[in-house]
Amino acid sequence: MDDRVKQMFTYTDCVQKVISYVLDWDGEQPGYLVPVAVCVNAAINSRCAELMYDQDNLQRLMARAFHLQDSLLLKIVRNISTHQATKHLLIEFVGDLASVLTCCQNEDFLLECVGILANLDLPDLNYCQLLNQYSLIPWIKSQLVPGKAEVDLVLEVVMLVGTAAGDESCSSLLCKADILLSLIELLKDLTTREGSTHLRLAGIE
Repeated sequence: MDDRVKQMFTYTDCVQKVISYVLDWDGEQPGYLVPVAVCVNAAINSRCAELMYDQDNLQRLMARAFHLQDSLLLKIVRNISTHQATKHLLIEFVGDLASVLTCCQNEDFLLECVGILANLDLPDLNYCQLLNQYSLIPWIKSQLVPGKAEVDLVLEVVMLVGTAAGDESCSSLLCKADILLSLIELLKDLTTREGSTHLRLAGIE
């Protein structure tokens, strides 16, 4: 977890060995969560993240994560998607990620999917087409209703909207769908609740 030493992993074969252990796990080896945790933390480092996607590792990691609906495996991918050197590799998976948003019942898995998409601020990614193809506008609006979704998910959805709005045509699409109004109402609700909390803490209410 110490950022100062993650770079040292890149001078060994540690990263490759640990990601291989995760990908080759057959369900019987003990201590599976330990190497997963190592990968989650190591992927925060850009160079470690690059080592993880060597060969077909990323394809296998995504396939395994979706097959098992494993949010921890997807968290590795999410950390990989934060780096400019690696996030473009996720473009081929945007369809898979987007398609589960409207039907996934696993909230932890859903959170990671949204988080990955929110990280993909790439000029080659047509968010306008993505939102239309997978009918995501109604879903986004439903998640921005005050009090409906968990705060962590709402935050990721807001970040996804921010990423999509970087595309001018998508920005117009979001405005026409009144997403801006939804964001304003959400902000009002959060401000009201925060104000009420401060009043209660001060003993005024």
